[in-house]
Amino acid sequence: MPAIGLVYDGHAQHLPPASARATHIETPERVSVIYRALGKARLLDRLTRVAPREATRAEAEAVHTAEHLDALEALADAEPSLRGAWRGGAGGGWSLGRDMFHDAQTACAARRAAGGVVALTEAVLRGEISSGFALVRPPGHHACEDRMAGFCFLNSVAVAARAALSPRGGLRRVLVVDWDVHHGDGTQAIFEEDPAVLFFSLHRFGRGFFPGTGAASCVGGGAAAGNRAAWAIYCLRSTLVEILITRTFSLLTRVKLAGRTVNVPFRREGMGDAEYLAAFDALLLPIARAFDPQLVLVSAGFDAAGGDRVGGMDLTAGGFAGMAARLRSLAGGRGVFALEGGYK
Repeated sequence: MPAIGLVYDGHAQHLPPASARATHIETPERVSVIYRALGKARLLDRLTRVAPREATRAEAEAVHTAEHLDALEALADAEPSLRGAWRGGAGGGWSLGRDMFHDAQTACAARRAAGGVVALTEAVLRGEISSGFALVRPPGHHACEDRMAGFCFLNSVAVAARAALSPRGGLRRVLVVDWDVHHGDGTQAIFEEDPAVLFFSLHRFGRGFFPGTGAASCVGGGAAAGNRAAWAIYCLRSTLVEILITRTFSLLTRVKLAGRTVNVPFRREGMGDAEYLAAFDALLLPIARAFDPQLVLVSAGFDAAGGDRVGGMDLTAGGFAGMAARLRSLAGGRGVFALEGGYK
């Protein structure tokens, strides 16, 4: 059986301030608990370890602006605090809020998270492993080219995708799948005009759920426009395979989209294995096979799991396994899964 890789960085601290340490949900324990569970299940000895490393400035600048990276580096000397989002450009900077936090280790942790995903991707491309999981934090999929938000500082999956598509990586087509319960708004914004990347996201949507993006009408454009037939939906309801295009029609319809972004917005809580796997079978797999990716990158958040304190969904371990197995049927089994959310 081909080797499966694991990147684990147990040294990245990036702690909330003392005043929020007992209550903030994005903590180092998110990765250490998973690592211990892998050991308890006696899986660590069956995995090929890939050493984490920091993403280089050049790798990060393939996705993020120089201003973004400079602002991240400046956090090493800033007083640890809670903040809102950071946005570049005129009138930009940090907003007030309590979602984002930083300390002296934040910039290093973000670089090591992104670099860990890149290192795993490189190992797959060299044929040393067939696929792998990057057990890293902080998460990345809300980070845009010039915005840090939603616990995310660098978009690790986007950095890895650009590395794979670089002359050194040598690829021409990459599929990025985001099954985190929150829409990967940063990843979509980065790739929505890139014909080399097909972005597919399943997420909770509406009623003020963060980040408020990812409607089915968001399909990308620009250089990515008009080259492939794809599938659009309005929402998924709670029956087994009922996929609604509008509030009044319940038939799946093949349509022509503008670009290579496909959003599956779940407008109800409680969606589980049946709904997610139906979306994979009816939507993702036909599109992906037409696109014919050479690599699959997955923003693997687990906050859609039943019982998660944030997500409100009902996926089981079997549901996540079913999605992963379907993705392994693409790109010759070459896939990299990177931890995003998950806070139970």
